[in-house]
Amino acid sequence: MRFDKKVVLRNLTGLATALALSLVLSSCSQHRYGVAEPVVAVEYASAPPSVSPSAPLEFSSAVRALKLGHKAEAASMLARVGSEHPGTIWAGRSSFLSGVLAVERGEAGAIAMFEGADALKETIPDYLALYRARAYAIDNDHDKAIAALDSLINDYTSSSLVPEALFLRSSYLMDSGRNGEAADAFEAIASSRPESSMASRALLKAAEAHLGLGNNMAAAALIKKIYVDHPADKA
Repeated sequence: MRFDKKVVLRNLTGLATALALSLVLSSCSQHRYGVAEPVVAVEYASAPPSVSPSAPLEFSSAVRALKLGHKAEAASMLARVGSEHPGTIWAGRSSFLSGVLAVERGEAGAIAMFEGADALKETIPDYLALYRARAYAIDNDHDKAIAALDSLINDYTSSSLVPEALFLRSSYLMDSGRNGEAADAFEAIASSRPESSMASRALLKAAEAHLGLGNNMAAAALIKKIYVDHPADKA
């Protein structure tokens, strides 16, 4: 399952831009998650007095480096924001993006970075839950990964990430050897979204799960369903 990291970065960039502009230009803005400028001001005001006003600009520069594809430079900049401004919202946001980079690299132990970003539960809780799940899965802790996805699916029902979370959850069920549950979950995804591009992939994964159970006939029936119902996706 592919996740568009650019979407995550775009959301974080919008947030960083709103924060930086509110501090530098005293302008009012609102990013896509609905955190208005007064809330941003309160968050910044609650930081320790010793925090440098440069923190939001440093964070914004790190996000800009990420957008340009300079991942190593961005990782270094994010680490510096976290070390120089500990306990602030900037450190939390930097920790989140550092975790995203670690997950994309498949690095073990990335979960610690997301645990350092708890403040984002107020702004992007769905993304936080999704990436925590992916980090747990990299560590082969599929039970915690599934629990994190359950929280996203059940608590943030209107999130655009729910379909991806459902697919990931089904995949983690299969990865943990729970092929029967995985087959049912994948088939439910296909049934609930028959017109989506996800349907054929879900059916294919369901067939794979059935093969793992030795249910060859059930697997064959699902493959046939892909050819009949989703001819454009059969390749």
